[in-house]
Amino acid sequence: MQAHLRKFEREDLSDLLRWTTDLDQLGQYVQAEDHKLIDWQERFDQTSLLGPEEWFYLYESDEGEKLGYAHFWKCDRYEDHLEFGRVLDKEYRNKGLGLAFLKKILDLIFESQSCFRVQAITAADNKIVQKQWQQAGITNEGILRSFMTVRELRLDCAIGSILRHEWQEQKAQEQKAKAN
Repeated sequence: MQAHLRKFEREDLSDLLRWTTDLDQLGQYVQAEDHKLIDWQERFDQTSLLGPEEWFYLYESDEGEKLGYAHFWKCDRYEDHLEFGRVLDKEYRNKGLGLAFLKKILDLIFESQSCFRVQAITAADNKIVQKQWQQAGITNEGILRSFMTVRELRLDCAIGSILRHEWQEQKAQEQKAKAN
């Protein structure tokens, strides 16, 4: 399935609400947010969910199916680092879409932002995501102890990152492979 990231439209906000509040959608590794639709609508009216501190994009199939969302934010006050998160709709999980989604997020961030480091966290026992990180060129940097709370459980988290020059090298290798 071919898919792309696009800006949210106002009519997409009910999907974003579902993906950020529905425990069944979020799975075992993502904390539910306490938002209402009016909260997302007000944020959208102010920023279109495109900065200046946090950006949201809809992940959509080329046929128009809404597959999930990605967001990224400034995570360091002093350095030009961004962190990202993503939620793939439960209907589309375990169908081989996760790695392509991850690569599209990294491409979007590095192509649209001037940051030199992009990082992510996941629960330390989320081996599927950590394998995708490795395949996408994200280096696992270790474990942050009791870093995240999900459903009142404190979880250790793996943290990984990719630097701009690493992403550029990876893109160059992909281009070279396509040419051959």
